[in-house]
Amino acid sequence: VGYFDDFHFVDTGFISTPVFDANGAVQSYNTVDYSVPGALSTKILTADEGRVAGSFESSTNHWSGFIQGIDGGALTIVNYPGAAITGITALGGASYAVYYATAFGTKHGFVNRSTFIPFNLSSAGTWITNIADNGDLTGYFETNEGEYRGFICGITNWFFPLAARGERPSTGGYSEGARSG
Repeated sequence: VGYFDDFHFVDTGFISTPVFDANGAVQSYNTVDYSVPGALSTKILTADEGRVAGSFESSTNHWSGFIQGIDGGALTIVNYPGAAITGITALGGASYAVYYATAFGTKHGFVNRSTFIPFNLSSAGTWITNIADNGDLTGYFETNEGEYRGFICGITNWFFPLAARGERPSTGGYSEGARSG
């Protein structure tokens, strides 16, 4: 899954599925375009076995998050109050991760696990890219110095920042309930 720009500032999502030969080797891909109904632009940012999710631009030029079944099932629209942009970045069972951007462009993260849980690792921006089966989160954040760092955050509230290139990784996390690595 993904999206492409038509060079006229219109994004279109796509879903590709592999076509295998008798030996199990990929021969080609069947690709179909995907757009949220009535949207000016659609960005598919993540998918799981049965759903696609991302963000779309409405006719009022507002970007909202969405989740929809690949088979065209019910469309769920997510908007963070007061945000300029909202998008779904990860799916994991009944949970999903969202980013929202303020008018100033700073991206903030949160996770929906039946309630919204804010998840911000810096004031410069946070992006959750995966929710594991056990609920662990991975992603990246921007430091106040403009560097990007990866993270792994466990379900028991531990945090393990991934080292920048050329640095030694940290041997443990911090916060209540932290585990050492």
